[in-house]
Amino acid sequence: MKNILKTVAIVVMLIAFSGCSKDFFDVNTPTGSVDESQLGMNDLLGPVIFHTVYAQYYAERSFGNYAQNFVGQGGSAAGVSSIAGTWSNVYLYALPNLKIIREKAKAVGAKHFDAIAQILMAMNLGIATDSYDNIPYSEASQASNNFTPAFDTQESVYKAIFSLLDNAITELEGPDDSGFKPTATSDLIYRGNLSKWLKTAYTLKARYELHLIKKNGAVKAANAALASIAKGYSSNSDDFQMVFTDKIINPWYSLEVLSKKTGNYHDVICDRLVRYMDGKSFPFTGGVVTRYPRLPVYAQTDDGSDNYKGYVSDFNTGGLSGDGTRANTDFREDGYYTNQSSPIVLISYAEALFIKAEAEFLANGGTTTSV
Repeated sequence: MKNILKTVAIVVMLIAFSGCSKDFFDVNTPTGSVDESQLGMNDLLGPVIFHTVYAQYYAERSFGNYAQNFVGQGGSAAGVSSIAGTWSNVYLYALPNLKIIREKAKAVGAKHFDAIAQILMAMNLGIATDSYDNIPYSEASQASNNFTPAFDTQESVYKAIFSLLDNAITELEGPDDSGFKPTATSDLIYRGNLSKWLKTAYTLKARYELHLIKKNGAVKAANAALASIAKGYSSNSDDFQMVFTDKIINPWYSLEVLSKKTGNYHDVICDRLVRYMDGKSFPFTGGVVTRYPRLPVYAQTDDGSDNYKGYVSDFNTGGLSGDGTRANTDFREDGYYTNQSSPIVLISYAEALFIKAEAEFLANGGTTTSV
């Protein structure tokens, strides 16, 4: 991971200065900056994956707060949800360097490397368009040649996503005798295992096909998703996730656990989420469970009790819960998503099974009134 961060810094410099007025930027070119011609595809792949994962992280933070799964310390609301971190990671760091990887791959006939770049491009476009709706794509990543790229419609972006994934599948299923392939150190997810990249392409395709239920019709969209998911993930080991270490720590742990321990700003669990999970808003019936079993895995109470009280999203309440008593619920310190080496997951086998279940339901005539 140390090497990754060094390369990230190099690539940031590359993006900031490539394509700009040469006479102007020659004056202040930072020491250690590298021109894109000096970087290989493996030099760029690690940072691209890193920033793709962080684009997902910032989307999770924005939408988690917007949906009131969590709120700021003491119940403070975040205000306008701008999702600025996702935008920066997609448009400053991921897409421009993916464009360079693709150019380099085409120059040497590295079809498998090009396929990985297209999968990552589809992934970034998916995160972006599902977050912002219309986004720049056809005119994006031109640096100083176009500072005001047009916004493409979400429909056209989705068509581009499917085209990228279909091309990637074709290339990964075909031969590549170029001699270029991702290394175990540059490929932060699969360590160069191309079969897992192929499964990722199919699983992503199924995700986005299922998003088109209203446009293509439920049965057609579901059948398309089922055909793709059949070639997608088959176990938890296929998950597209980046695992952190005790040196490069998970950002959720850093913000929600470490910051709390050091007296700095952190988030707390919202009353709305607790009431969804403990049966108060939607009572469990049948007597099998009285509380969603993941609540104590996801959250913990300040006093160690089993009585979870989330924070009302209103700083003026002074840290109270919905019943008017003192709130007490935070992110779990040793939780699956909030310990220092936890992974950040972009798409998983668990999601693949949910896709399959929903698609089977719809393909067999399931509706909102089915029982």
